[in-house]
Amino acid sequence: HIRSYIYTRKGDVISVTLDLDMETLSFSLNGKPLGIAVDGLSVAVHGHFYPAFSLYNDDDQISILPPR
Repeated sequence: HIRSYIYTRKGDVISVTLDLDMETLSFSLNGKPLGIAVDGLSVAVHGHFYPAFSLYNDDDQISILPPR
C-alpha cells in the first residue's frame, strides 16, 4: 500500500529532504520522519532537480528555509 498524502493541521511543518549522497527523497511532519518516499535519485542519471509545490486551500502558505 502506497500512501501519497498526509493529513495536516494549521501550523504543521512538513520538511522535505533531498539527500544526493544517499540518492533519496524523504519527508517529515513536525520533526517526525515519515520515511523515504523515493530512492535512486542520481544526478548523474536524472540531471538537475527542481522543487515544485501544490497548495490546496486559498490560505495555504509555504516557506522555504535553509537546512538546519
